[in-house]
Amino acid sequence: MQNASIVILNEFLKKFAEKKRKNMLSFLSDEIRKKIEKTPHLKVSIDFEKFEPQNIIKEIHYSWYLPFLKKFPKKQQLWFLSLLEKNISEKLKNFLQIKEKIKKLPIFFSFFLQKIFFKEILDDYILPKEYLVPSKLNFLLNLSKNNLIKLINFLALFDLAKEIPKIIDTKILKKIDKHLSKEEKIFLHSKIKYKESFSFPKLQINKYINSKEAFKLMLHKRGIIRFAKALSTQDNNLIWHISRKLDIGRGKILYELSQKDKFFEISKSITSNIIQILPIITKEEEYE
Repeated sequence: MQNASIVILNEFLKKFAEKKRKNMLSFLSDEIRKKIEKTPHLKVSIDFEKFEPQNIIKEIHYSWYLPFLKKFPKKQQLWFLSLLEKNISEKLKNFLQIKEKIKKLPIFFSFFLQKIFFKEILDDYILPKEYLVPSKLNFLLNLSKNNLIKLINFLALFDLAKEIPKIIDTKILKKIDKHLSKEEKIFLHSKIKYKESFSFPKLQINKYINSKEAFKLMLHKRGIIRFAKALSTQDNNLIWHISRKLDIGRGKILYELSQKDKFFEISKSITSNIIQILPIITKEEEYE
């Protein structure tokens, strides 16, 4: 995972002649020098404003703030809420059951609170999304939270497509049809002959088929597993950004699963699945 601090230092050092650069590197620890040697130069000009915490934090779903805010009594929660945009702070007020008004704080005090808040919410080494290493999946950062959720739901249909031909009970098939949206049914039908060189545990269709909510939740969980497998071979900066675009419940699971075993062929296959789904997601987004 590329470290934002190392990337900035590397870009700063490249401005100097080789001899002076080597001299400056000699003052750094072996560990830092090795990291710099492994860090490729950016292909775009660096904009230091993009690295400012307040610019990165705008992309994070507000639910990621809750664990931090819940550590404090109501008065202190209001202090931290004053740092956020009004639409976000109002949502958090509802979650935290705060009725008092948010008051503007003195600038010096706000600056002090920001330091605490940013340190807790952001990882120091996170790169802004504009400076991520090239990847086929970087386009995911342009999707909204809702469309990432739709992507997860459609990914699970690849699992369902493999199991449908094995189901002989017409009652179960009718219930599956009833539980899916029109777009999901069309997509599922197009993938009935889909095959993979690997396999996941079978879906527990019989266990959940009688409840639409339970059935859809089962599929959603499988979609998150598939998504995590695709992301597992990606740079951790990309995984961090995507997981933070989702709510903390889904995002934490996605991030944790993506840190497990990496199988490049599986990741490549599911990445292809994601690219196939993209036109459906973006088409639906036009009508939202």
